[in-house]
Formats: sequence, structure tokens, C-alpha cells
Amino acid sequence: MLKQYPLECYIGPTLDLETIFNEGEHWGEPAIGFDGSLYFLRILNEEAYNEVILNNSTDTPFDFEVAILTNHQVEVFTVKNQTKAYHFVQPLPKGRLIMVDARVSYYGNGVFDQNASVFKRVGNELQPLREFLIGDGISHLYTTEIGTIWTGYFDEGIFGSHGWGDPWLKGSPTPIGEAGVIQWNSKGDQLFPNEQVYIAECYSMNVVSNHEVWFYYYDSFKIVHLKDGEYKGYDPFLEFASDLVVNETHLMLRVDADFYLYEIEKDGLKKIARLHLVNENEKKMGVANTSFDVRGDRMVFQSRQYLYDVRLHEIVEMVKEKMGE
Repeated sequence: MLKQYPLECYIGPTLDLETIFNEGEHWGEPAIGFDGSLYFLRILNEEAYNEVILNNSTDTPFDFEVAILTNHQVEVFTVKNQTKAYHFVQPLPKGRLIMVDARVSYYGNGVFDQNASVFKRVGNELQPLREFLIGDGISHLYTTEIGTIWTGYFDEGIFGSHGWGDPWLKGSPTPIGEAGVIQWNSKGDQLFPNEQVYIAECYSMNVVSNHEVWFYYYDSFKIVHLKDGEYKGYDPFLEFASDLVVNETHLMLRVDADFYLYEIEKDGLKKIARLHLVNENEKKMGVANTSFDVRGDRMVFQSRQYLYDVRLHEIVEMVKEKMGE
């Protein structure tokens, strides 16, 4: 039976990031790797970074740092002399990393930027191996244990922007992200573009493994479970959701500070409860200044300097207890 009122489930912090990062350092949102580690980006020249975002270029190359957090231990690597405004960082096999700019421009006459860069580790630095084009308008990017890359795109990456799909620009190509969801290899070759459902924007993506991906998309607000190339659709009867987390029996979506828990049944989803995840200060997770990432049954939240690392089965057990089951 669905509980209409929100249940409150307490979530305690896993780690105070100020205990591992230096005071005053501003790191980006955590990203969960296929290896279970968390990956963070830090820009060392904000002014040059912002110039790239505004103008697509800069005369001042700048450095990044990448932090890899594993079991409360952190490694930090420097990436020098970059001119891309990287938004994503993910691991690849053999200790390599990929960093990707969500935006990339087509200038005409076959001229365009490359927005994906693969790096190798050399001491405490990351050195470039290769670059390739992976499309404009990326909303989600995850790698897998065998080195494939899954990307989801927002509307401008699907319908065209930054010179892609521009009827006024001679020779403008079809937007690379037109399919809405695409699988790539680590050299930038497309392996699997979505061709079965119409996607106007990929709102959420959960890459369980190379063979299993879930995504929730606009404008039908449906969910696809893609496993070994086979599609299975679900309707959560929920609009404008994000942050889909899933295990074998349950699925959860977020709309701002409201989380909706479902049981996965053979022919659909059974809505179980609407809930709030509440931190140690009795503040709801999902409001301003909270970042999220998901992979499989794992959710990682960051609020201020605190990191919260939660498994879906823990939420399910709390909900069952509160519902008296």
C-alpha cells in the first residue's frame, strides 16, 4: 500500500571531506566509478575555465586536479596545460582515466573540437593519450569495467546547438547525441545508439555494468531497462524525476527532496512510498547545495563538506520498518 505522506529516513554522513582535502579547496561533485572509487575534479584557474565556457576557447591553458577516493584514502593527480572545460571524470581499465567536456562546438567546413580526453598515470600526473569527439550536450557519462562509455544527452545535444544541426550553417552535421543514449568504446567509436525509444532529454542514467543500463527520459517520463541489448520499459507515473537508483527488487527516483520508492514487478512498477532522506541536522537531502550520483544500488550525496554513501537496500529496510512490515 502506498503511503501518500512522506516518510522520513535518517541518513548519517559517511565522511567529512575536510579531513582528506585541504582547507579552502573547492572540489567538484563526486562521481562513482565502476571500481567503486569516487572521482572528483578541481580547477586550478577558475578565470581561464570560465573563459572556455563563455567563449569556447582560452589563451591561458590551465591545470586540473583529479582526486580518487578509495576506502577513505585519497590520491591526487595533476593534469597540466588544458584548454577544455571538463565536467566529467571516470576510470578506464589499466589505471587510465577519461575526462569529458559536456559541450563541444562545430565551426563549419568540417572543423570541430574534440571533447573527450584519455589520460594515463605517470607518477602524480595524468598525461594525455588521445582525444576524440563524443558529442555536444552531455548530461550523463559513465564508464564500465571493460572500458566502454555510456552517454546520455540533454535537449541541445539531441536537437542541435553549438553549430550542430544548424540549418543556417553550411554542412552542419546531425547532432551526435540525436539518439539520446549511446554506448562507445574507449577510442570514440559508437557501439550502440538507442534506436527504439524517442528521447527528447535523458533525465537520469544508471550504469550497472557494461551489459546493464537503466535510464529515465523526457518527454514520456518512462524508464528503460536495457540489458544485453534488450529493452524493457516501465512507467513510474512520475514527471521530471532524476537520480534513478536500482537493485534486483526495487527502484527509486528523486524529484527535488522527494524520493519515490517502487517495487519491481514482472509487468511493471508498484509504488511503495514517498520519502524524505534527512541528514544529521534534520535537513532534507535534495534541496539546494546537495549533489548526487548513482550507480547500481548505490547513492552518493554531498552536502557542504559531508559525504553520504547509501545503498538502496538500506532505504528499503528503513521504509519497511516505518510501514510496520
